[in-house]
Amino acid sequence: MEKQQAKKALKKRGVMTGTLVGGVIGATASLLLAPKAGKELRSDISAQTNAVKDKSKQFSGNTKTKLSNLKNSTSERSQKLAKKFKKSKDQDAADEAAATQESSSESVAADTDNSFQENPSASTETTISTDDDTTK
Repeated sequence: MEKQQAKKALKKRGVMTGTLVGGVIGATASLLLAPKAGKELRSDISAQTNAVKDKSKQFSGNTKTKLSNLKNSTSERSQKLAKKFKKSKDQDAADEAAATQESSSESVAADTDNSFQENPSASTETTISTDDDTTK
């Protein structure tokens, strides 16, 4: 979808540039080929030059505005994507930590069960103290 928009923008830019260049060439040709006196011809050339400058400034202003809008929307989209990526990355880390914790808890429980099965009296051993000796 973005590729299509980019292609449309390039086509529009090509059309705008072609129109501007064609207008300049046509105006110059008509001025130079028209039968006029020198003073009148210079005045017409000056007027056409000013018109081209004005159109160029307008085109430049429009282009700057469009590029600024494009920059802002691209910046917003990249920030949203960065937030999504960070959120996803944080969620993955949390899931991994939970899985590690769960695995660790299962491992400790299994070790405890194994040690109890190997030596059941070890977990129930108590010490009784008397005045003379210690009995286990």
